[in-house]
Amino acid sequence: SESAHTITVQGAAAYTSTAQKKWGTASLYTEGTSCIYVAGSNNATDSNDYFNFGTRDYTIECWARSNTTGNNEEYIFSKWGSGVSQTDPYWVQFTRSNMSTGYNIQMPASVANHYIVTSTSFWSVNTWYWIAVAREGSTTSFWVDGTRVGTVTDSDAISTHANPYFTIGAGYSTSSGPSYVHQGYIDDFRVSSVARYSGASITVPTAALG
Repeated sequence: SESAHTITVQGAAAYTSTAQKKWGTASLYTEGTSCIYVAGSNNATDSNDYFNFGTRDYTIECWARSNTTGNNEEYIFSKWGSGVSQTDPYWVQFTRSNMSTGYNIQMPASVANHYIVTSTSFWSVNTWYWIAVAREGSTTSFWVDGTRVGTVTDSDAISTHANPYFTIGAGYSTSSGPSYVHQGYIDDFRVSSVARYSGASITVPTAALG
């Protein structure tokens, strides 16, 4: 880790599970009203908050596995909470709409509903997917299982909002608590202050991230 951060568990249903894991012996499991968030990541000054990226390069990546078809939206990670303006935060989510399954990503989110990609491509329940998003300069890209599925050019600052926390497994704010909770597992989550990936195709990790 480049920097140590304190993790806060929100809700009793967020715990380490040995039932499913991509690597090692366990993964994070969330459901219902549970998630985990990074303490202090609701700081409004990007120079004081690792997760308010401003105009810097970054990479966020993890393995995710949903175990239900019952939710319309579920956030894999986010810096957003119910009732928060949508001109600041960001997220990656699995979606279900009109009996289809897909995903969307709003990142950067300087303009309301500024999505890198909104896909109706099918994804399957009880299946691990590696997802990664990276910004290099003014180009932000999103990959699923090593294939770039969306890219956008935008050099705007990302998230200087003082309310939402950087959250894994949901959206979370102090005013509303967890929302759009991921029903399933997340493993090998990494946030970097550099752009680790570029190009239309990247190598899917075959071992735990360093």
